[in-house]
Amino acid sequence: MKQLKNYQNYSVTKEGTVINNKTNRELKPINGSDGYYYVGLSNKSKVKRFAIHRIVASAFLSNDENKREVNHINGIKTDNRVENIEWVTPSENMKHAYKFGLKIANRKTINNKFVLDTETGIFYNSAREASRLLGINENTLRGYLTGINPNKTSLIYA
Repeated sequence: MKQLKNYQNYSVTKEGTVINNKTNRELKPINGSDGYYYVGLSNKSKVKRFAIHRIVASAFLSNDENKREVNHINGIKTDNRVENIEWVTPSENMKHAYKFGLKIANRKTINNKFVLDTETGIFYNSAREASRLLGINENTLRGYLTGINPNKTSLIYA
């Protein structure tokens, strides 16, 4: 069990159980609408919600490459054991999601066009999603995709 850095009143186990150190009680996880488990942590009377998988990753996994996302290796969003999570880039996370069928392309909105990365074969549901996950300004990316600006990426509308 490790004490949380910025929330010293709490600790987390390798299984993803968050403990209140003052009361020695387990915090009850809240199942978010996105399928992940969250807990509310209090610091100086302010409560903030945190995803349990990120708490576990921050406590137990080194992140030497400063990757910003945490992936569930087996694809089960509620399995927060340290051996089931890893630090990943947004691109690595998307590749994993498509590879394991966790994310599938769909056209719910007519105005949304798919964006295809011709190098990796990854589909994004929209230019907005691709820009967010790849760290490219959305307007710049749309300029590339529509031909307004020379395309400096391997992305195209599909």
